[in-house]
Amino acid sequence: DSIVLYDDLAKKLADQQAYYELYQNKTVDESFKLFNFDYYSLGKGSIFNGHQYDSAKLISTDKTLLVEFANCISVYKGVVAYYTIRLQETGGHADHLIETIRSQYHLNNE
Repeated sequence: DSIVLYDDLAKKLADQQAYYELYQNKTVDESFKLFNFDYYSLGKGSIFNGHQYDSAKLISTDKTLLVEFANCISVYKGVVAYYTIRLQETGGHADHLIETIRSQYHLNNE
């Protein structure tokens, strides 16, 4: 039963990972319409890469684009929170399953 439950949790985790990746990519795609990434370069040696961020400006101030980006961020936040719960749940069950198998089959911690 425990193995079947773990398999079910792993499938749900994989489904949630797909949503995580989908909304992560969608958020990045939407950000390309709004931000000049020259100001946000993670280049060599410094996260700031020598830029003055107080001079950074949006490349679009279109209200609809800004709202769509905010919506993406909001949904992504929820997806990440649920994905984190799924990871913890699956990891906890995996630990329990390992202990159960070790106990039932008298295995060492090798």
